[in-house]
Amino acid sequence: PPSTIPPNILSTSSRPDIVIVNSLCKQIHLLELTIPTNSKNGLNHARERKLHKPEYNYLISDLKVIGWSPSYDTIEIGSLGHLPSSSLEAISHIVSQDSSSLVTSILLEAAKVVIACSHQI
Repeated sequence: PPSTIPPNILSTSSRPDIVIVNSLCKQIHLLELTIPTNSKNGLNHARERKLHKPEYNYLISDLKVIGWSPSYDTIEIGSLGHLPSSSLEAISHIVSQDSSSLVTSILLEAAKVVIACSHQI
């Protein structure tokens, strides 16, 4: 499958779930989305597991070498729609500080999709 990193930036087989690019500032935000069990332990474990994926360390290094400013974070949404504060913080780092309502809106819409999909399973 193709990479989620635009090929004009870097040729790689890495596939972060969400990639947000600001070409003017040469910033690239890499996000991993996980839908773990809705328990606090499940959410924390998922975050720790995804934060320490070695392939993203290499990807971040490669992006820095070619002059980009990469950031990497994870977003967890519990299988019943729970949003931990770490997910809010991950989006807040990308979106303007004045847009807290946008951050909440993005994550609430994502939580609705998770809940709808969980009911289908």
